[in-house]
Amino acid sequence: MKPSSENASPKSAHDDGGRFPIIAPIIVVLIIGVLLVVGALPRLHQRAVLAQEAQQTRETVPLVMVATPHLVPEGGLQLPANIEPILETVINARTQGYLSKLYVDIGSHVKAGQVLAEIEAPDTDLQVTQAEAQQSQAMATVGQSLADLARLKANLQQAQTAVVQQQAVVKEAEASLASTKAKLMQAKAGEAQSEAALSQAQETLKEKQAALESAEAQLALARATNNRYQQLLQKGFVSQQEADQTAATLKTNEAAVTSAKADIQVAQKGVEAAQHAVDSSKAAVEAAQADVEAAQQSVQAAKATLQSLEVAVQGARADLLAGESAVQANKDALTASQANTNRYRVLRGFEKVVAPFDGVITSRNVDVGSLITPGTTTATLSANSSPMPTTGMFGIARTDVVRVQVNVPQAYIDAVRPGSLATIQVRELPGHVFVGKVVSSSHALDTDTRTFLVEIHIPNPQGLLVPGMYAEVTIKPAKQVYRLQVPATALIYDSKGMRVAVLTPDSRVHFQPVQIGRDYGKEVEISSGLAPNDRILLNPSDTLVEGMKVKAINANSSNLSQ
Repeated sequence: MKPSSENASPKSAHDDGGRFPIIAPIIVVLIIGVLLVVGALPRLHQRAVLAQEAQQTRETVPLVMVATPHLVPEGGLQLPANIEPILETVINARTQGYLSKLYVDIGSHVKAGQVLAEIEAPDTDLQVTQAEAQQSQAMATVGQSLADLARLKANLQQAQTAVVQQQAVVKEAEASLASTKAKLMQAKAGEAQSEAALSQAQETLKEKQAALESAEAQLALARATNNRYQQLLQKGFVSQQEADQTAATLKTNEAAVTSAKADIQVAQKGVEAAQHAVDSSKAAVEAAQADVEAAQQSVQAAKATLQSLEVAVQGARADLLAGESAVQANKDALTASQANTNRYRVLRGFEKVVAPFDGVITSRNVDVGSLITPGTTTATLSANSSPMPTTGMFGIARTDVVRVQVNVPQAYIDAVRPGSLATIQVRELPGHVFVGKVVSSSHALDTDTRTFLVEIHIPNPQGLLVPGMYAEVTIKPAKQVYRLQVPATALIYDSKGMRVAVLTPDSRVHFQPVQIGRDYGKEVEISSGLAPNDRILLNPSDTLVEGMKVKAINANSSNLSQ
């Protein structure tokens, strides 16, 4: 059994050595846990105490003193201002030259139109002379062009008269042509009538010749019958009476032949007369035809002459239009020359520098002999040390009436109107109160300052008010204005700007941004941000936060209000 016992001892010893490294970390953790518990207990206790105090603080509502802003009637709005002249300008030169005469100096009182200085400008005088010569030449050119225009008008009128006369000639030639044509027609009608008469006479002659032949045949028969009856009478075959009848018949036939011959002679004469009439009418026709041709030539010649005259009239009209254009161009040149002359005369008139209005010379920038050019800039010579213009020849200001421009707060936009009275006082003029009126208002607010610009005119007949003076302006509002004032202790100024603590209807704190006006020491004017019925905290604590519930005490009573 010893061997077993000996073998077991080393194993037991080995088991004890293995448990010790496991227990050691557990012990260390337990020690650290105890230490943490011991250190955390005081802090937990302190936190509990703080939470309890915070709970008590939250449950405790702070007391604050509140009041409404003061409504103070505004007796007059007082504002600072700078006095300015009613009119002020710089007198510049309009011509170039050398200053030859100087009549005024700083402080001189001048009237409108008064000569202040004279500039010697020989170049301008020479330009005036040259412009006047060019104007005279232009006038002469216009006169010559007008004379040429009159001549052209006369030529046109003469050409038109010749056209009218030639038109009469053409009409007369056409009338003559018509007359000759009528005569030709008449001659042709006479010719036809003559030829008809000739034909009739020839027919008559033929008839007479046929009658003569018939009469001669009857005569031959009667002569043969008579000879036969005479022979028979001698033989006694016929009676004397029958023989006498044949003899009578013979005589009758002889008379008929004689008469027929006479008729033939008459008919031949008629034919000859008709032939002569035909020849005469043909000659008349030829003459009338010649007259017609001559008349036609006359008409053509008259029309050709008329056309030539009409072309001449058109040419005269074109010449007249050209002449009128030349006259207008010369008149335009004359107008331009006159304008140029007037310009140089005006520039020469600028050699005398005159005052634009009544006033006082506030600066003189030139001396006699100075070279003057438009926009001359030299050293300023002024009657006082106030800034004066440094450009131009002179500075002038009208000071019998002065003006001030002031920026009026928004609260007075309905109270300060044109016509409102204003008084001006200057510290350097004690005992003097100057009265003026508001003449204009911008009726537009500056978004930065919440003010609007107002201009006031003040009579200054004695010249006591000098431009550039600092003055106090008191404006009497057109209607009563009230201003809001709060104690200076109610103001809170921090990184968020100027504010006041206002009590809301549910008794909570609200920080209202405001803009302040004038500072009266213990109280300050509030120009915007508050209403008259707002309740403000008089002495707000630093512990107050937005929306905090408070108990308010009216500054005029000891009662508490929830």
